[in-house]
Amino acid sequence: MKHTFLILISFLFILSACGPSVEEKAAEIAAKEKAKQDSITIADYRAADEAANKTAKEKAIQDSIRMVDSLAANAAVMKEQLEQYLIELKAELEAEESAMSRIKEYQFGRPQWQKEEQIKNQSVKIQTLGKNIKDTEKQIESYQ
Repeated sequence: MKHTFLILISFLFILSACGPSVEEKAAEIAAKEKAKQDSITIADYRAADEAANKTAKEKAIQDSIRMVDSLAANAAVMKEQLEQYLIELKAELEAEESAMSRIKEYQFGRPQWQKEEQIKNQSVKIQTLGKNIKDTEKQIESYQ
């Protein structure tokens, strides 16, 4: 009986020694808890980073909208200025054509070569103004 009792106690010691100790169980639980906390921290960082990226994207979109609005306003001002310039060019062209009519009229004491020179010079002015008018009209059309 003594031997059986010793065998039984030995067997109980062996069984209790096979499982993890209390310290090992506590360490395992602490490791799992730490892994859980690390996962939560990483998720928080990712969420904060995504929020920052979203905010940055929204700011970039708002900046782009403000820039487009500013460009549109500048384009409207530029178109208005070009239209005013076109009016001035047309008035100047009309004045130069009127001057051409006076040049072509007979003037007492003016030699023929001088008349031809004046007509040539006035034609260059009129052609230049005509070209400037066409260029300005094209620029105005580009703002349409």
